[in-house]
Amino acid sequence: REQLQRQRRRRERQQKIRIWLGLGGVGLLLTGLWALWTYNQLVTATSRADAAWAQVENQLQRRADLLPALLTVSSLLPQKDAGLILAAQRAGARYHNAVTPTEKIGASQQIDLAIVQLAQGITSTTKAGVNQDLIDLRYEITGTENRLAVERLRYNLAAEELNRNIALFPNSFVARVTGLKPKAYFQRHPTAP
Repeated sequence: REQLQRQRRRRERQQKIRIWLGLGGVGLLLTGLWALWTYNQLVTATSRADAAWAQVENQLQRRADLLPALLTVSSLLPQKDAGLILAAQRAGARYHNAVTPTEKIGASQQIDLAIVQLAQGITSTTKAGVNQDLIDLRYEITGTENRLAVERLRYNLAAEELNRNIALFPNSFVARVTGLKPKAYFQRHPTAP
């Protein structure tokens, strides 16, 4: 009789162990599925932010490509404003040498300032006889700035979505383990047109 009771207790213990192992396995499976789903969501949000940044870069490049035309028109400036031309050339070179988004944003802000200063200098110099090249260039700059503003907004919205998803717990754990990082926002330079 004691032997039967021991066998029954042993079977009960084995059954409890199987139940706990089964529950643990189900828990691990659900945790793994959740982590995989979360990772895919974060990667999707990262891809959206990267695609939006690529569009911002297209517009930044378009604007940087306008600098040579602006510098050509700036030949109307008096010699005393040669520093403006040099600053614009340096800003363009800094943008073309920038690699990371943060470097490009910083260089873009210098281009913003250079464009504003050059345009103001040219406008004040040519008030009497407005140059058609300058008028065309101002339209081109305005159009580019408008496109850039739209792409900047789209990028910042995509970055906000990604950053929010990364910051939320427990997503932050998956992001930390997989090395996904938040994106920097692209703030407009205060002196930009």
